[in-house]
Amino acid sequence: MLASLAQALLPALLIALSFPGTTQGDIAWYSAAYSLTSATFVLPSGRLGDLFGHRGVFVIGYVWFALWSLLAGIAPYSSSGGTAYFCFARAMQGVGPALLVPNGLAMLGRAYAGEGMMKRKRVVMCLFGACAPMGFVVGGIMSCLVADGGRWWWGFWILAAVCVVLAVGSWAVLPRREGGRKGENGRIWTRLDGNGMLLGVTGLVLFNFSFTQAPQAGWTTPYIYFLLILGALFIIAFVWYERAMATYPLIPISAMTAQTTFVLACTATGWASFSIWIYYTVYLLENLRGWSPLPTSVSLAPAPVTGLTASLLAGWLMGKVGAHWVMLISMGAFFVGSLLMATAPVRQMYWGNTFWAILIMPFVSASVFSTLSSHERMAKGAERGWYLKCCCCCCCASCCYPFYPSRGGRYLCNKHTSVTSLQDSLNAFGAFFFRCSGGLSRCVRGPP
Repeated sequence: MLASLAQALLPALLIALSFPGTTQGDIAWYSAAYSLTSATFVLPSGRLGDLFGHRGVFVIGYVWFALWSLLAGIAPYSSSGGTAYFCFARAMQGVGPALLVPNGLAMLGRAYAGEGMMKRKRVVMCLFGACAPMGFVVGGIMSCLVADGGRWWWGFWILAAVCVVLAVGSWAVLPRREGGRKGENGRIWTRLDGNGMLLGVTGLVLFNFSFTQAPQAGWTTPYIYFLLILGALFIIAFVWYERAMATYPLIPISAMTAQTTFVLACTATGWASFSIWIYYTVYLLENLRGWSPLPTSVSLAPAPVTGLTASLLAGWLMGKVGAHWVMLISMGAFFVGSLLMATAPVRQMYWGNTFWAILIMPFVSASVFSTLSSHERMAKGAERGWYLKCCCCCCCASCCYPFYPSRGGRYLCNKHTSVTSLQDSLNAFGAFFFRCSGGLSRCVRGPP
């Protein structure tokens, strides 16, 4: 999933050269469109796997991912509307990971079910979390290599080929299990919680679209705040429906305790800072320090090493000191990594704040996944994944706001862009970091 996110985030300025008249707002949609759908459609995909079999939905996810990666790659050959077509293809591409992640987690949880498998399950979940930094760096380096040669679309075609191979391998290797949820009767629409899906997906799409588009169009534009209010109303309606009306709710809101809600709140706050960190770290290196996309992607190379180390360490700590201490370490890593980049001088060398922030931030993916895997009573894998990914998506969209001039001013960031305007944007980004980090410091104290 993160490999494809890096495909359009790291070489974004090179991709924009293929589409004349591209603005910074258009570039933001390269990543935001993908994040929007990959977060939103986790909502129904977990339930689809429960009803029709996780293996089948998992394979379909790879096929869908491959198809839209292929179609995204032909955007430069579009006769008209290349930017709009590419953003649409990226949005459709994001549905693939939405099908993959919750169903993959469900199959891992089922393979290591039982008290006797708990230690192995912790290690597997930690390794699953370690795949996030590895995928982002590998995907980023691969896409930047081909983009530097002037043919960035080959990165999407290579990804499509890899997805086809993985789809065939998954179909051949993964065990076949019957779909269905025990104790559930009634029509498919009722068992899918179709009404809840419509309310939740609609609310999330409208909410995220308005947050992503607002910096470009301006917050005072009528359709922006209208869609924002409408999205919020749909989300409120979704929560009410899940609590009071749903026969088989997608999210067991009424069953969530104060402890599990607090754990999710800490994790959401942490991933909020991570979304902001990765977005602005890339733009700091490429715009203010003048790095090209390939050196920027290579500079992230320490992340997979730290992620793997952290995953093994987190799995060991889970059995020694408990999940709450691992969560505390994760929140501390979010805080320190964000603080380092928020205070990094523009002209500082790589081995200063930037290097240490890149070393620290990957720890959180492994440790957070391991902590959540220990809270079996909070929710099932699909619902938990939906909550966390939606928090990441909302924060990815909202973190773009300080980067724009006020009232929808537009500019394309490149070597000709004023450093003063970019510095002002990074100052706002630093302030946002501090606000988010302050929230983290309050969260890690624990529930009252």
